Amino acid sequence: MTANKFHIQLTPVARTLLISAISTVKFTLLHENHPLEDAIYENELINEEQLTELYFRIKNTPDNEEIEFSLDDEILIYTVLDVTCKTFLTNIGDDLKKINSEVVENDNENYAEVRNTLLKGCRVVMEGMRNSLKDNKKFTERVNLLNSILDME
Repeated sequence: MTANKFHIQLTPVARTLLISAISTVKFTLLHENHPLEDAIYENELINEEQLTELYFRIKNTPDNEEIEFSLDDEILIYTVLDVTCKTFLTNIGDDLKKINSEVVENDNENYAEVRNTLLKGCRVVMEGMRNSLKDNKKFTERVNLLNSILDME
């Protein structure tokens, strides 16, 4: 790790977690006038161009290769993980379940398992990021903003 550059080995598990979270956020952004979608846009939490670029970089990096993230990428990743967790606490999560049930036969078990795995992965990565970047003012400001405006509990 150099100043504001973070090098991470992109394992298949990490890739799946990140792509799933980015996809969940993109789905969330389709819900116009939903409080979570409104908060994202009102606070300029997600730059969709940066999100799309990040998605393709992650998708196109070979398994177990090193990928470099900037501090802005790290902040976006944390934001995406946080929004993903909060999405499942809203009726948008219900919409995801409905779509899943139309695609998968044994929907309740599979959906719950996938959701719980995704949420657990998000929480673990977010905790690690908070520990690693706790002294970075820009990162901490984003965490505090997310905690204050997107507190869905």
